[in-house]
Amino acid sequence: MDSMKLSSLRKDIGVLVLRLLLAEIILGLSVFLANYFFDVEAEFSGSGLNKLMEYDLFSALALILFEAAVIVLIFWRWQRQFLALDRSERVKEIIDAGEGETTEFKQSLRWDMREQKYNKELEKAVVKNIAGFMNADGGVVIVGVSDGKELSGLQPDYKTLPKANRDGWENHLNQLIKTYIGLYWRRYLKVSFANLEGKEVCSIEVRAADKPAYFKDNEAESFYVRTGNSTNGLSISEATEYIGARWKGKE
Repeated sequence: MDSMKLSSLRKDIGVLVLRLLLAEIILGLSVFLANYFFDVEAEFSGSGLNKLMEYDLFSALALILFEAAVIVLIFWRWQRQFLALDRSERVKEIIDAGEGETTEFKQSLRWDMREQKYNKELEKAVVKNIAGFMNADGGVVIVGVSDGKELSGLQPDYKTLPKANRDGWENHLNQLIKTYIGLYWRRYLKVSFANLEGKEVCSIEVRAADKPAYFKDNEAESFYVRTGNSTNGLSISEATEYIGARWKGKE
């Protein structure tokens, strides 16, 4: 099922739930108003409806609110499930399309698949690509996928972290952003996770920045930009010219 069909189905279910909720409220109010303004107890004495009419004001309102809450809870659970499916479908479509000017795949954040050990340079590579997208027109970095579109997942990264789950992974990513670019730049990222074929991957959507983002490693400061299907560091003169043309008058 593609993302368009999922979105359409989610919308149809949302409309149905809202109609059920509205019908519940109308029914409850109708019973309450009928009991309040008319002597329906006498009219329906001895019938099953008479028992329904015996509710006082607070009981009726409490019942309406409880049933409405149940409907909202059911809708919320459905919505969460469909959002997860929709997100996974979108990530799958990006992976199927392959790497390009606005897409970069990384097999892991910090676990070297070839050497089978932690590799700090891999972390730097991810952050450099994020900075490169910020300094260009934005893009998305998918972590947990190889250049050949093979799913490796985030589990190899998880086992290297004190908190071995997606929350710990995202916390570590935030720390890397803070260390190499600066905490200010986290606002340009939207991080989400998707489950594909039983493996978790991370989608890092990067917005174009309103000023230059520099990669800082100890005392060294570098400027990266996305050009074509790769991220490249610019020399001082190239960076000066690029920044002057792109953010003229904005700094």
